[in-house]
Amino acid sequence: MYYSELTFSWNLDEFYAGFDDIHFHQDFLLLQKLTEKFVKNYKHTFRTFHTSEKLLWFYEENERILKLAEKIKYFIFYKNFLDISSQGQEYLKKLNTLMLDFFQKFEKMLDECDENFYKKLENLVQKPEFEKYRFAIFRWITQKRRRKKSWNIYVFFQNTLQIQEKIHQYWTLSEEFYQTRIDENAFCESVLEIYFSLAELRTQNAKILGYQNFFEQQCEEYMISSSFLDKIIRESDEKYISQNTSERWKSDFIFWIDEAIDIIYNALNSYDISLWDFFQWMVTHWKIFLETENITSNQAFTTGTLSQSPYIYMSFAWKMNDLFALVHEIWHAYQMQYSQNQSIFHFSASPFLWEFCAVFFEKILEKFLINQKYKKYDFSYYKQKGDILSYSREIFDIEKKIYANIEQWKIKTIDDCKKYISENSSSLFDFLSYQHIIHSPFYTATYIFAHTLVPHFFEKYSFADFQKIASKWGSESIDSIFIQYL
Repeated sequence: MYYSELTFSWNLDEFYAGFDDIHFHQDFLLLQKLTEKFVKNYKHTFRTFHTSEKLLWFYEENERILKLAEKIKYFIFYKNFLDISSQGQEYLKKLNTLMLDFFQKFEKMLDECDENFYKKLENLVQKPEFEKYRFAIFRWITQKRRRKKSWNIYVFFQNTLQIQEKIHQYWTLSEEFYQTRIDENAFCESVLEIYFSLAELRTQNAKILGYQNFFEQQCEEYMISSSFLDKIIRESDEKYISQNTSERWKSDFIFWIDEAIDIIYNALNSYDISLWDFFQWMVTHWKIFLETENITSNQAFTTGTLSQSPYIYMSFAWKMNDLFALVHEIWHAYQMQYSQNQSIFHFSASPFLWEFCAVFFEKILEKFLINQKYKKYDFSYYKQKGDILSYSREIFDIEKKIYANIEQWKIKTIDDCKKYISENSSSLFDFLSYQHIIHSPFYTATYIFAHTLVPHFFEKYSFADFQKIASKWGSESIDSIFIQYL
């Protein structure tokens, strides 16, 4: 087969035929009925449950609602991404309204629970039948206890709404910038205001919930302890950051589509045939959308949910760095596909596990190219890694210091924030256009973590060990998953 004959787009038949599909409307109606029934059955009663049977019903019914909502949500997202329409926007608004109402009522049920209930729940979930929910329930109990002790939960929720609105403003600005409707200076000024406002809101919320600082809260959100992360960062400093290097791969070589896909096929097959099978399935079932024309930005993402296939989108210029980025995304898809045994509550993995596994796939490709002495592969993975680590560390250090200085009242204004970024980053624009600082602070720590641990793990452990780690998904903390391998 010539891969150039394939359509690198998405086939969404596993969802619905379209917005006019009767099954789409039936599922929407079913979701509404399920949420209404759930609230009616458990309002004022959940806090009285004292048997594992009743609790299991509660979580199983909740899971059914969330799985159906995710199926509808991702279908709307994919359709809107391919061809945004007023019809798609209306359905998305309708779904968001329905689920926001459900979540608010759900939270109200949980807020009625007291400490005695939490203690009973902690004992009940130790039973084997709760294994698929256990870690998520313990995390929920921890979060609820913090909210119960908080001094102003109303302000917390108001801040949370503002945070969501600020993030939405950022996406709108980014779209305007990449469509050249605003220039770089206007973009930086607007994003700086959003970023500083987000930092203030987040530090205030962390204090309301009783955290020492926002960094501690974000580590908990990412399922890793701050002490464990600090340990990995120190290791990274000792091994790599001190190696001052900026050499990167040359990306001026252009690949034909058949050549590029063949390289990935052969690299995955050389490591484990199951990876070849998976990539073959992704390609032939139209789960990969490669944007090769009119590329305005380097964009790549993988999305998916329980009981549905993963989907990859990537702007692809057929250069060497694009091969590594595509392999990176293929792993995200592989991990989703082979974590279908998890509950919906554990399907969201820690980004530290997410990036560790993706960089592992990059290492498979790198080893294959070196072993094949591939003529277009003319860079050292070690040097590339050092460059990525240095850049990630720069972003991470700036973020951490800004939040700390806001907490200590050393940064009080937008101008203070701008001055600190300008003095400590290689470029104000590079920092402010880095999307993770807006929607997922300290995310660059996941790259430091992954590029520090993967080389050692790749050489010492088998693919079976890797699969064991990957299958954990969101069911354990990062500390407990990795401690035995360090």
